[in-house]
Amino acid sequence: MYDQLAQPLTIRVPTGNQTRDERGLPAPEYQPDNHVNEPLVSNADPNLTYHNAGGGQIAVGNMYWESQTAGQPLGTLVITQQGQKYKVISHGLDVAAGLTYYQVQGVGQDE
Repeated sequence: MYDQLAQPLTIRVPTGNQTRDERGLPAPEYQPDNHVNEPLVSNADPNLTYHNAGGGQIAVGNMYWESQTAGQPLGTLVITQQGQKYKVISHGLDVAAGLTYYQVQGVGQDE
């Protein structure tokens, strides 16, 4: 099942350093991109929750990235072939399967 759900993903790990973008907002720096072929799946139906933010609620998509690599830090970006970006917000380890399950949350295109 793992191989059937796998898809090409670009993984962008933050370095911990930050610069400022043209608007003066913090902009994290990233290590060189890694390319993997691993599942990005949903266990929620529908795959949409709502998050309170400055004046109202915004829709937030939550997914799970099933990875054979452990130790990716919070804030790591997972980018699909279609360009959708997700940020790692938590993780759990499945020792028996040799997998790490990263909970990722959809982010805007300018992140």
